[in-house]
Amino acid sequence: MDRYTRSLGAMFLALFFATSLPGGAVGSQAPPRPELSAGTLIEAARKAIARGNLDDAAFLLKGVNPGEDDIDAVDFLWGTIAAKRGDWREAIARFRAMLARNPDLPRVRLDLAFVYFQAGEDRNAAYHFRLALGTADLPEIARARALAFLDRIRRRKTWSVTGSFAVLPDSNINNATGARSVELFGLPATLSDDARRTSGVGVSANLSGGYEARLASDLRFRVGGGLRTRTYREDRFDERILSLRAGPRILFEKFDLRPELTMGRRWLGGEVYNRTVGAALSGSWLIGDTWRLGASLGREWVDYRTFLGEGSLDSAGLNLAHALGRATQVRVQTTFRRERLDRDAYSWREAILGISVSRELPWGFVVSGGPSYRWREYGAPLHSLGPDARRDRTLAGRITVSNRSVELFGFMPEVTVRHERRTSNLALYDYRRTAGELGVVRSF
Repeated sequence: MDRYTRSLGAMFLALFFATSLPGGAVGSQAPPRPELSAGTLIEAARKAIARGNLDDAAFLLKGVNPGEDDIDAVDFLWGTIAAKRGDWREAIARFRAMLARNPDLPRVRLDLAFVYFQAGEDRNAAYHFRLALGTADLPEIARARALAFLDRIRRRKTWSVTGSFAVLPDSNINNATGARSVELFGLPATLSDDARRTSGVGVSANLSGGYEARLASDLRFRVGGGLRTRTYREDRFDERILSLRAGPRILFEKFDLRPELTMGRRWLGGEVYNRTVGAALSGSWLIGDTWRLGASLGREWVDYRTFLGEGSLDSAGLNLAHALGRATQVRVQTTFRRERLDRDAYSWREAILGISVSRELPWGFVVSGGPSYRWREYGAPLHSLGPDARRDRTLAGRITVSNRSVELFGFMPEVTVRHERRTSNLALYDYRRTAGELGVVRSF
């Protein structure tokens, strides 16, 4: 008697012989072959997994034809078998398929977070652990395990890389007014085509990442950077932004502290637009199980390679993230910035408030977005434009749709639409803009 027969007991022993022995006497017709229902096979596979008989469970599940019985039960059992065997990619695929059909499955989300953790994909693991913690009736033992894994992720993180590529249709590449004329020195002046709104389609390629070296149990040294590029048919609109940072990360029980030095450079139209060097201090705190608070302070010294000259840029920010339910995250962010340049007319201060909501939907779709409001005032008037200092108000909205069930060489498709409307007391700086991004993104 083989191991399969022993594990299933006397009933399956009888069925095994019934399906394997030849018919009765010569000339008699063989009896019909007994068939086990999909539900019986699934239940037997579940019991085999509980006893640790993974090969038996896999053998049973292979007898379930596609479309028979509960597809979620089949995927869950296959995912469990794969996880116990250390086949993380198969386990991820099975659990993700279940959440794609129904994102409101906290047990499955925890299992997916665990296999992402085992596969070394800490960003994805943390994302799903945090969503699972938003479940109000999550058992305390599961909640404690999720928090423990989040702490392990926070402490073991070594490197991360994110890359994206997108096509960029844009109604207003240069954030310029659509008006044909404005007042200069109190007289009407016709704007050149270069000074007015220009539409077009470009492409972007972005890469960012970092590495952390462990110096002690609660001390790391971080280096990181990013390169953002936007390229258009008219190269005067091309943009590249390079940023670098380095500094320690100090780990406490509930928060991280990150002092760092920063450097940056921006190119417009192939020419250097500005260079920056600065220092920043940031931190993040875990408040309860589902709330995270982040804060930052920084100063950069800016050297513009244009008429703007040199100066400094101070910034302070707060952001609050909350797992709202089993498949929803909410983030509120506020930022204050002030740039001081050689001339007060070019110096400004601004405040930004933004709200973003992310929601997982059936079939693997994730929808995120929200509004933001920007208020900016300049320090003195530009006399060519009138007696009043410039004041801008910008209202913007964004919506992004992605699908976690679709991958192309590991990249996830993503579509973003943005709309901005800036109103200014100086008509030259009014504009409307609608832009899109159709691309793919991947985190390593």
